[in-house]
This record gives sequence, C-alpha cells and structure tokens, in this order.
Amino acid sequence: MSLLLNTMNRRRDYADAVLAIEPDSLVAYWPLRGHGAEMLRDHAGSNHGSIVNDVTEAARYPAINGASDWHPTFNGSDDYIDVGNLSAINGSSELTVSAWVQMDTLGTSGADNGALISRNPVSDLVLLWYAYVTSGNPRTYVFNAGSIYVPSNSVTAAADSAVAGQWQHVVGVMDGATRAIYVDGDKTTHSSAVATTVPVSASAACMGVWQPIPTFDLTGSLAHIAIWTHALTDAQVDALYLQGINGL
Repeated sequence: MSLLLNTMNRRRDYADAVLAIEPDSLVAYWPLRGHGAEMLRDHAGSNHGSIVNDVTEAARYPAINGASDWHPTFNGSDDYIDVGNLSAINGSSELTVSAWVQMDTLGTSGADNGALISRNPVSDLVLLWYAYVTSGNPRTYVFNAGSIYVPSNSVTAAADSAVAGQWQHVVGVMDGATRAIYVDGDKTTHSSAVATTVPVSASAACMGVWQPIPTFDLTGSLAHIAIWTHALTDAQVDALYLQGINGL
C-alpha cells in the first residue's frame, strides 16, 4: 500500500509542478495517462484529444520509479491524437512546448522520423519531432516555429540525443528570434530565427504525427505534453526535468 501511495503522490507531484509554472500562460496540458477520455483530457484548457486509427493504451515505466502507468503508444504507421486548433498560441512572441517521449526504436532512415506534437501547415508550422538525421546530426530532436522552409526557424539538439527504450524530457522554447531545445536538461540554442511570433493558423494540432508528411509517424509513447505562451527559463525547464526523473 505504501508503494502505491508513494507512486500516486509522485505522479500528482509532477502534474502539480506543471500546473504551478506560469499558470496564466499555460494554455494546454495533457498528462496522457489513464484510460479512455481521461487519457485524452486537457487539464489546462478545452483541447481534449480524440484518437485517430489505432493509438493504443500501453503500460509503460515512466522515469526511474519502476511503477507501471498507462500512456498512449503510437505504431509508426497511421495513428495519432487530434487535439484541435490551439488558437491561444496564435501571434504569441513566446512559446514553450514540453513533452516526455519514449522511443520504441530510433529507426534506420529518415522514414523513421516521428512528430511528438505538430500544428501544420508547412508555412505556419509549430513542430517538436524526432529526426533520424537532420543537418548532419543523427538520432536527435528538433523544435521548429515558423515556416519549415526557413532553416533558422528550427533548432536541433546534439547528435545522438535520442535514446530508445527510456523516457526522455524534450522541450522547445521560442522567445522572439531565439529558439532553444532541451533534451534531459541539455540545452542547444540560437538567436537568428526569421519568425518572431507564432504563425496564425486554423489547423488542428496533432500528437504522434505531422499530417502533411506521412513519414513523421511516431513509434513510441508520449506523456505530459504541456504548452505555454511563455518562454520558460533554464531553471523552470530543469525543475520539470528533475521532478520527472523522480516519477511521472
């Protein structure tokens, strides 16, 4: 009983940590745990998710606590979660997208790229994704805000940042022309992006896929995706990461 209560407290602690950081600018938060409608519920807004095709509920082992929990698992083919239009981010000069991901495999080619969360179209894109290889960096993560055709709108984490079979914390931050990406607390950044505000779009946001590009189907699981119209600080990102490794 004590192990169960400790596990439940850790999970609640992580959700409480997310909800306590910049609450006025937290526009969406999906813990993505539990079953059915509860797994898809937006705890910060009204962008509740809907499953497309065969996203499954699978028992995974978040972080290091060894406690089984249920999270959506994507098959790398045609399944995803639609969370509707995130109109609250339109035109914002600041944005943070935080997610925990467990890749089942890192793949063997660009056909194994996978989106954690995206909002298309290509010219008005917000995208956090796993890349088998991009800009010479293999097996890594990328954050983009603005047209994907403008390379400076993206920032790429260090080579071989991605690891299969374990939960990783991936965060993309936009602050005007600055882009930053954190993978398990390690930061890569630049301040030369062309897009300085989030493009206005009526397109739906999706987890596990970037709809215009069919090869961006995720193979793995997601948990605790949160979006702020605020650029989280290094300290705030570190606090989320440290809270997560003690139990999601």
